[in-house]
Amino acid sequence: MNKRGKMNAPYMAGRISMRNIFPDRIVSSPALRARKTARSIAAGIGYRKGKIIYDRGLYFSGFSYFLSVAECYLNKVDRIFMVGHNSVITDVAEYLSGETFDNIPTCGIVGIAFRGKSGFQQAGGKGSLLFFDYPKKISL
Repeated sequence: MNKRGKMNAPYMAGRISMRNIFPDRIVSSPALRARKTARSIAAGIGYRKGKIIYDRGLYFSGFSYFLSVAECYLNKVDRIFMVGHNSVITDVAEYLSGETFDNIPTCGIVGIAFRGKSGFQQAGGKGSLLFFDYPKKISL
């Protein structure tokens, strides 16, 4: 993680905390920068680093695998944070929310809610965008 990333991850953790959003699970790619980002976010929100789940498939994964991992954990818990790589993470966020982001920047965070009896669905546009935040964004 570069100097900017070392500053941005804790900063974004603070912004998540201000929203009172805390995960039941953090699932991350095992790539070095992703691991460091996940650990920094975890430390900033009071999540035990030892509870982070590193899924090897998220490093090389495509769209379908990323959705499958999300579904797997959302069948067990209510709230997950996933740390991954572009362009997959942008594609998944756009697909699930029905919104257009073009690019989720480094340390960018997208909150998507799935409500109702059916909960999470791997269908396009079924989630509701809660927020899209990133380090250079001025306001919450």
